Amino acid sequence: MKTVSILAVIFILSTPVHSFAGTDAPVTRASVRQELAQLENAGYNPALGDPNYTESLRKAQARIAAEKDHTSQQARSD
Repeated sequence: MKTVSILAVIFILSTPVHSFAGTDAPVTRASVRQELAQLENAGYNPALGDPNYTESLRKAQARIAAEKDHTSQQARSD
């Protein structure tokens, strides 16, 4: 039982370290603007003041991801 408790504490303490892995690249103003432009092209409009903006944002992100997936599949088939 003591081993399980120790493992649980180790897991909880190590979780934040794993969640930030891969964020070594700096975020630039240009990259943020590019991401916003992609989201707006996918149908997201931050100026609407939509109370359900998170759902609109998720839909736009899903459209972008689907487009990237489709593009990468086309590149592989060529």
